[in-house]
Amino acid sequence: MKGNQVALLVVVLMLLVTAGEAQSPTFEVASVKPSAPNRDFSEWGYGPGATVRFLNVGLRPIIADAYDLDMSAATAGGEYRLVGGPSALLLRPFDIDARAPAGATQAEKKAMLRTLLADRFKLRIRKETRQVPLYALTMAGKEFGPGFKRSTLDCNSETAKDYRQKNRDVATPCNVLRTEATRSSYAFRGAGPMSSLLRQMQSRLDRPLVDQTGLSGNFEWATKYRLLPTEGEALVFVDAVREDLGLRITPTKGPFDVLVIDSVEMPSEN
Repeated sequence: MKGNQVALLVVVLMLLVTAGEAQSPTFEVASVKPSAPNRDFSEWGYGPGATVRFLNVGLRPIIADAYDLDMSAATAGGEYRLVGGPSALLLRPFDIDARAPAGATQAEKKAMLRTLLADRFKLRIRKETRQVPLYALTMAGKEFGPGFKRSTLDCNSETAKDYRQKNRDVATPCNVLRTEATRSSYAFRGAGPMSSLLRQMQSRLDRPLVDQTGLSGNFEWATKYRLLPTEGEALVFVDAVREDLGLRITPTKGPFDVLVIDSVEMPSEN
């Protein structure tokens, strides 16, 4: 009986090891090194075939890309979703040139990039929900402002496709965002779902913006405000959003999903 139990334990351990290997796909070959100093260009992305290349790209955006985290300022809260880790190392640019197995999808290549970061940079990362300073976006009253309205155009319809072809310079309710800036004013207009509006607003705010309006569907919006010294711009922007769109931006605290870097090191030699 004991012999059978030992044999069963060995089989279970082998299955666990196999499963662990299946969950950690790797590149066929990969080169990792710090970027040359004073390089004035960058290359980023998943090239044709099996190529994966990051040249002169900071470690922080590489990590964000591997975990499908859009860190651009135009993304609602994206730049706040990766926390922790040594700033000097995360800002340092690296060159990563790798080859995936033939036929690998982009999702599979990103999984391989996560494996590479764990192996070569000793990256340890985890998901966590934290209570953090936020801005809540709510309705200011019962009515929309003069610069905010619902749209009935179905973005997937033939009518919408034809409209976009004929009106390339006009915002349509299909995730189109436009900004206009001068020395004395800033304006934005756009169209699409509330997630698109939040992305556009986020670039003017210093903490994550969370939609609590309860609104769904497609909208069109436009607002404009005068620029003040940096310390006063956010207040003017908040006032313009309330007056033009009928929406309120309120400082608050609440749960926010982040990725926490527990540890990361300089990469091992190739």
